Amino acid sequence: MYNYILALDPSGSWKEGKGTTGWVVMDKDENLIARGYISATDYNCPEAYWDAHLDLIMKYHRRYKFNLIVVLEDYVLYRDKSDSQTNSQMETCRLLGLILWKCWRSKQPYTLQLAAQVKHRWSDELLLREGIIRREGRNLIHVGSDLSLGLVHTRDAFRHAQHYAVCRNGKPEKPFRKYKRSFNHSNY
Repeated sequence: MYNYILALDPSGSWKEGKGTTGWVVMDKDENLIARGYISATDYNCPEAYWDAHLDLIMKYHRRYKFNLIVVLEDYVLYRDKSDSQTNSQMETCRLLGLILWKCWRSKQPYTLQLAAQVKHRWSDELLLREGIIRREGRNLIHVGSDLSLGLVHTRDAFRHAQHYAVCRNGKPEKPFRKYKRSFNHSNY
């Protein structure tokens, strides 16, 4: 079990639309500690934008050592979205690869989660009904911390942290059925 969760909803899109990565830090008891975003428009090249992601991860890695898990929204090319990705440079895939390598190199535990599962499981309606967030005008606020989750990317990162905290933290990783003694560290 990890005491802290750093969840990211990464967008590597620097050239293809100036992406925004949302992030949150949550503890194992579902308390929201910090949140924010990294905007590609603040950087003059994709590498500087991507480096900001590594800086964020290493900041919390140093703070929480090995009591931290990095939870990333996985990138999957869904069939119904494939036409819109034709000729894409797949910048988010590049960013994810860099993040996974940095986590591996730093011995920072990490995992991946599918967007479709998490967004359906932790919809705004459910979060509101369960009293996890509240609405103030057009803004959504986390109840326990009073931090705004108004930015969609930050709210999606929050969904990933919430899902990991409730459904996966402390649960044993499932072995691949096909291969004995191999473990899927990307269990969804």
